[in-house]
Amino acid sequence: MKSNPFLSFSKKPPQLSSLSTKSLTKQILIALVFFMAFSYSSFSYSQNLQTISSNTNEVDKIEITEAYPNPATYYIQFDYRMTDRNSEGKITVYNLLGSVVGEHRLNNYDNRIQISVDNLKAGIYFYTISINNKSLITKKFIVKH
Repeated sequence: MKSNPFLSFSKKPPQLSSLSTKSLTKQILIALVFFMAFSYSSFSYSQNLQTISSNTNEVDKIEITEAYPNPATYYIQFDYRMTDRNSEGKITVYNLLGSVVGEHRLNNYDNRIQISVDNLKAGIYFYTISINNKSLITKKFIVKH
């Protein structure tokens, strides 16, 4: 295997139970960027994943749509309903390198949030929906100017 000053590899992958959702997401994003950057003609990955959840009650505290329109030109939008008025919701947007490019609070009064993508370059981004500082779901959207 070629060495790369920006990436390091271990001989044995870490156990999934020892990874947080955030670190697992970053590792997946780094792998995606690595393979996109070196233009491999094909890439296949297979892994049996076990869902580990510490509190399933958080999922019940919000109903939310996926980002639309997707691909986005000017904004992405979410329709949502907080079922628990005491919950704090947040949408965090990441670029392909895993850097946070935006955080947006979901309040209990609105049922829709519109996030401008004018400041984002064209490309693939990820968003994470969190309730009470617990990440519930991560999905992708595309910005196309």
